[in-house]
Amino acid sequence: MPGELEGAIVFIRDEKEANRVHNKGYPGRPLSGGGLMLGLLEAAFLMDEKDFQIAGLESILDLFDHAAKYLRDFEASYLVYREVKLRGFIIKLPDAHFDLDAKELPTGYFRLLPRGAGPSLPAIIYALPIPERAPFQIERFLSFSEEAKKKGVESLVGVVDEDGDVTFYSLRLISPTGDCKEPDIPILQGVPVHNRVMVPLNKDSKILHREGFFGRPMGSMLHLSLIEARYLLGKGLLRVDGVSLEQFDEWAGKGQPDFPLRYPAYRDLRERGLRVKTGFKYGTHFRAYSSDPELTHADFLVHLYPDGARLDWQEIGRGVRVAHGVKKRMVFSTPSLAEEGMFLELAWVRP
Repeated sequence: MPGELEGAIVFIRDEKEANRVHNKGYPGRPLSGGGLMLGLLEAAFLMDEKDFQIAGLESILDLFDHAAKYLRDFEASYLVYREVKLRGFIIKLPDAHFDLDAKELPTGYFRLLPRGAGPSLPAIIYALPIPERAPFQIERFLSFSEEAKKKGVESLVGVVDEDGDVTFYSLRLISPTGDCKEPDIPILQGVPVHNRVMVPLNKDSKILHREGFFGRPMGSMLHLSLIEARYLLGKGLLRVDGVSLEQFDEWAGKGQPDFPLRYPAYRDLRERGLRVKTGFKYGTHFRAYSSDPELTHADFLVHLYPDGARLDWQEIGRGVRVAHGVKKRMVFSTPSLAEEGMFLELAWVRP
């Protein structure tokens, strides 16, 4: 018996047919008194698998045309749904997809139940479908990750590229920590020179470099980056005569326009016990170590974006793949989030 299309829902009135469809992966929602209601994504998958027909529609193309009126980027949502379904997960659609009066459906996330599970078990993953051309906004995905974390489930994003391939990224809100402590030394005297602050290389500055992983010894001087010098000034470990913190920030911002973007994250990471150096060689702002950099590789690559920035997924994907290739963890943040110790970790995964 074919299904009946009504708005954003497909009904299966015949009880026998409804049971047959529902027992194969538990799509849809059973109706009281028998029958089944399917979301458009579920119906499209069944039609695609040649396991279902809808009255009045000649092919799945007709359903796609109809569904696009209700769900923006229906194709991207469907490709993620199909990819996950073929991997054996039980998928539950958002409640809004079963609204009889719906004029428009939100993208929403899919709730993934364990392979072979019954429909009453709780989800283990939230999966959010995203077209490649949709913007990446840290705040949005951080909120999604937090919601999943509160429910005790993992969060995934399925990004659909122009070829229709799906790349999955796990999302996780983290506050990185390390076991490093700042060295106990007297206040050092520094001299600003263009994009550096120079400190005479002596016993104390050598300790600052060796134990604190600050600066680079060159000849008779220890060269500090502006961001390192600013941190030491704020901690009272460095003095630059005649320069207040406000004046230093103004000077640093003129030489490095992204200084206000980077500094909150640098300070937070250092205060959490990590050693932080430039991530230039990896195309990121920082690399961060949770323990002695002389004995281990960096744990994190860190990149910062302005608050509210809307970014390209190509850039995000590039950073995640680089981190994956060098066995490091890729994290993103903004100045406001970094002030609160919040970083969003993305990792390439196969669910």
